[in-house]
Amino acid sequence: MIRFPVLSVITWMPFVGAVLIMFLARHRPLAVRVIATVTTSISAALSLWLYAAYDRDAALQGTTFQFYEKVSLVPPLGINYELGVDGISLLMVLLTSIIIFAGVFASWTVASRSQEFYALLLALVTGVYGVFVSLDLFVFFLFYELAVLPMYLLIGIWGSSGEVRP
Repeated sequence: MIRFPVLSVITWMPFVGAVLIMFLARHRPLAVRVIATVTTSISAALSLWLYAAYDRDAALQGTTFQFYEKVSLVPPLGINYELGVDGISLLMVLLTSIIIFAGVFASWTVASRSQEFYALLLALVTGVYGVFVSLDLFVFFLFYELAVLPMYLLIGIWGSSGEVRP
């Protein structure tokens, strides 16, 4: 029986949206916003389902991680693509989903370089999801680093000054 990789879909759906925005939605602001909305809403809906399907009784009895996924990446080094959620990371994934879904709508008025803005925002949230669900230290570090560059660019270009820099 093949289980649906819900954590992978939640994590990578925004990245798929970022790639679609960069390659398919050039110079079409409405398409950029629609792609960002659809991909974040899929992650948000799956996060809500994840929260509802989480077995709290099993968590109280000592079962550590649920919705566990594991794929061997580099076996000689022991590096695995290993995902799972416990009570805290479940809530962090849900909170991230709600915030990014609201953030896409709050950013609806970004007119200058909206394609780059939304692609960076979706890449950032991919890293954040990955940080919360990764169980392998190497993969955790990769997701963490994936979140750093988009965050730096978002702050540097569209930061608090209200002025978009070239």
